[in-house]
Amino acid sequence: MKEISVFNYINSIIYDKILIEASAGTGKTNVISLLYIRFLLNINLDKYFDNLLIDNILIVTFTELACLEIKNRILNNIRNLKISCLYNKCIDNSIYDLFIYIKNFPNIVNILTKLEYKIDFFSIFTIHGFCKKIIFSNFIEFNIDYKLKIISNEIDLIYELVIFY
Repeated sequence: MKEISVFNYINSIIYDKILIEASAGTGKTNVISLLYIRFLLNINLDKYFDNLLIDNILIVTFTELACLEIKNRILNNIRNLKISCLYNKCIDNSIYDLFIYIKNFPNIVNILTKLEYKIDFFSIFTIHGFCKKIIFSNFIEFNIDYKLKIISNEIDLIYELVIFY
C-alpha cells in the first residue's frame, strides 16, 4: 500500500524551487495561497528567503480559472489574516498556522494592507500567459517583431498555411 504524505506548508524546509503536483481536490490551491503569504511575511523561513517580494514569487498553472481561484484564495487569506491581526484573534482555521507565528500585529497589518492593493501585480500565470509575458517583455533580446501575437486557435493558421503554401 502506498504511503500518503501531507505537505506541511508552515514547517517544511524550502530550499529553492517548489513543484506542487497532486490530484484534484487535494488542497493544492489552499497550500499555494498559504505558502505565498508565508513567504511574503517571512514566517518560519530560512535566511535564504529573507525579504521576498511579490516579484520573487512565480505561480504557474494550466487554466485562467485556476489563476483566478489562486488569486482569490490569496486575497481572501490576506484579508482574514489582516482581520485576525487587527482583533488579535484568529477568525479562520485555515490561516491559524500563519497567525500563531505573528508577533508584531501592527506591522503585519500594514504589510497585508499593501498586499491587498498589489493583488493584480502578483505573478500568477497560465503557462501560455507566462510565455507571452516573457516574449513580449524581451522581444528585443529575442529579435522578435513586437507586433507578434499569440493565437489561441491554430485552425485558422493551419488553413492559411494549406491554402498559401
